[in-house]
Amino acid sequence: MSSRNAPAGDFRVENHGSIFLLVCLNDTMRDHLLENISPEAQWWGPNALAVEPRFIEPLASQLVEEGWVLAV
Repeated sequence: MSSRNAPAGDFRVENHGSIFLLVCLNDTMRDHLLENISPEAQWWGPNALAVEPRFIEPLASQLVEEGWVLAV
């Protein structure tokens, strides 16, 4: 697979109105969230964490501060 087709980042944020999805773009990001987010967190499928609107900005900012890359 060409690097052109690879996602340019570790996660992306999708706004779905009343809920945001933090979508993991690789297994390393997903594993990190599984290890560090409450086991009570809600997942949308295997790779998207459902996040309330008031929490998405602090969560995404914290991930970027830790060195994870937000896909644009």
